[in-house]
Amino acid sequence: PSRQTLNIIKYSGVIDSCVVLTMFDEPPQSLINLYLDAEIKVSCLHLNRFTFICNAVKKIADFCRTNQIDAIHSYGVKPDIVAHFAAKMARIKHIITLRNFPKEDLTGRMSRRIGAIVAQFHLFVLKRCKYLIACSKTIAKKMSEAYGVKITPIQNGVDTTLFANKSNDSKAAFCSEFGFSLRSKLFVCTNSFIPRKHNDEIAKAFIAMNSADAELIFLGDGPLLGTAKQQYSSFPKIHFMGKRTAVARFLQHSDLFVSASDSEGLPNSVLEALACGCFVLLSNIPQHQEILEEVPDCGEVFSLHDVDALANLMTSFASEHTLDMDTNDALQNSPFTMEKMGESYKKYYGNIKC
Repeated sequence: PSRQTLNIIKYSGVIDSCVVLTMFDEPPQSLINLYLDAEIKVSCLHLNRFTFICNAVKKIADFCRTNQIDAIHSYGVKPDIVAHFAAKMARIKHIITLRNFPKEDLTGRMSRRIGAIVAQFHLFVLKRCKYLIACSKTIAKKMSEAYGVKITPIQNGVDTTLFANKSNDSKAAFCSEFGFSLRSKLFVCTNSFIPRKHNDEIAKAFIAMNSADAELIFLGDGPLLGTAKQQYSSFPKIHFMGKRTAVARFLQHSDLFVSASDSEGLPNSVLEALACGCFVLLSNIPQHQEILEEVPDCGEVFSLHDVDALANLMTSFASEHTLDMDTNDALQNSPFTMEKMGESYKKYYGNIKC
């Protein structure tokens, strides 16, 4: 979401007339320097957990009045909720980009009970938002059918200058650095280690294919990472690399990207993999199929939770599959570039009368 927000600002024409307002101090692996390098104005409220609960709405409203802000565009559950009330207090417009289906996403990354409660708060705000955008046609359809909300789909786009199919180094140098075999087909997954991503099913399918010429790389962290490392510690061809800033480099030198997720918005990870030249194997959820409808020759789907089907596809790819199509070229001709996404946001902003 942080990278998508950056692309929206850069490519929608609002870079000189906006300010990014963060509520909390940035963590060490923040992307904030990318915003500063792009000469985007950034401000921070320096809230903590207590002051967020007590003062976030008033502080945002005061900031908007002081800086003569015409509209707030929020991203994320907590920002959406507090921005809703702050916009009312400051009497300005509020725009939301929704990047998931709340009940599926929130119950999948926190306890089911707490997730359901938070989802209800989020839905309260979403149902009352006049300017509501979905990051995919799938999410727009699900929200309309489930809650009758009016929502405009603007599909995610990927930065094809950052995520490209050519690397600055050779695959030999890359494999030597990280201890991979140059002969191996490299399978990569960049999902977080949370329940709805089902990384354990990917690991089980990889083990079932029993190939001597393939290795599986997991990038990312999350609450289930420690358990996964322990469970698969006896399999030397499964690598847990943790959270990495140079994701593009891993994708550029990998052959196949895999996702077994049961819910997404419109997954940036898949778009980034395609931009870097990876063929993709994806669970058959509508969000994944939405991507492959536009780039049909760049991947295949398997039935959700069908480990055997995934193992068979992985086996086929490792032993027989040769990719005849440039996935990056296909992506460039799809709706999923940052330029096309930015143009859609530019039109959307132009229709809002502040």
